[in-house]
Amino acid sequence: MKEKYYALLESNTGKTCGELTDTMSFRDDLCMSSLDIAMLYPQVEDEFHITFSPIDDNLGEIFETVGTLWEFIAARGSL
Repeated sequence: MKEKYYALLESNTGKTCGELTDTMSFRDDLCMSSLDIAMLYPQVEDEFHITFSPIDDNLGEIFETVGTLWEFIAARGSL
């Protein structure tokens, strides 16, 4: 299912799946703005059937790197 995750990121970042790595920062390496990241939230929720809670989840940490978001999805999602 990680391929599906990378395909979602590919469509939002312009990077190919082969260019994406778990250590890439959304802000620094992928040059995503806060608005870009905010627009990614509902796409991830819809695609992986999860919900982000602005109260319970530290979204800044979850959306820090490609790997941290994947770990959250793997832990909470129905993969």
